[in-house]
Order: sequence, then structure tokens, then C-alpha cells
Amino acid sequence: MAHGTWMGPVGMALALLGGGALFAAQRRLARIYAALPPDQLAAADLSLGRLQYAIAVVVGAVVVYFEARSLGHGVEGLYACVALLYANAAVVAFLRVRFTRALGVGDEVVAQVARAAWAQALASWIGFAGCAIYLLRP
Repeated sequence: MAHGTWMGPVGMALALLGGGALFAAQRRLARIYAALPPDQLAAADLSLGRLQYAIAVVVGAVVVYFEARSLGHGVEGLYACVALLYANAAVVAFLRVRFTRALGVGDEVVAQVARAAWAQALASWIGFAGCAIYLLRP
């Protein structure tokens, strides 16, 4: 096999695997939150809705990549982009668990949310790695 020819298919497979696992973890979180009593569900919508602002970090990371690439530093920009995305996924998982704990739900619900939130972060990391491998192919 020629040098680097594996990067396209492996990168695509990892990106698709990460995307599928991310979708499954999000569905699990939705079921957990849907089972909450109405007052806690309303509070969860309010506090967890703020996590949607994490999309700004994703946009910023992509801007960093494209700007670095336009300056001739595409690989370094990609590494910076992926590092920002990894950190963002970890912070979102941490905050999701913290906000859920602050709702006053039981420890079992917090544990379920923690498992699903960190599974979501791991899925994101796998997907980001797949995208990076794909973009680094020769």
C-alpha cells in the first residue's frame, strides 16, 4: 500500500463512527432528561440550553484552521483546531454533568448523564480525529 493511502478511508470511517456514536449518546441524553419531572425539566432546559453557545468555539476552531491554512500553516492550524475541539467537548461534558447535579436530581440520574455526556465527548474526539486524519492525507 502506498504511503498515506490508508488515511482517506480510515479518516472517513472514524469520522462516521464518531458521528454515529455522538448521535446515539445525544439520544440517550434526551431520554434521560425527558424522564425528569416537569419542574426539573424546565430548569434543565434553561441551564443546559447555555451549552449551545459552545458552537462558537467550534466556529472559532474552524476559523483558526482556515486562517492558518491561508497563511501556509495548514497542518499546524489543523492541530490547533483539533486541540480546541477536543477541549471544547471535554468542557461541555463537564458542564453538562455539573448543571445536571445542580438541578437536585438523584445520584443515579447524575451518573447516567455523566456516562452519556462523556460518551458524547469520546464520540466527538473520535470524529474529530477522523476528520483530521482525512484532511492530513497526501
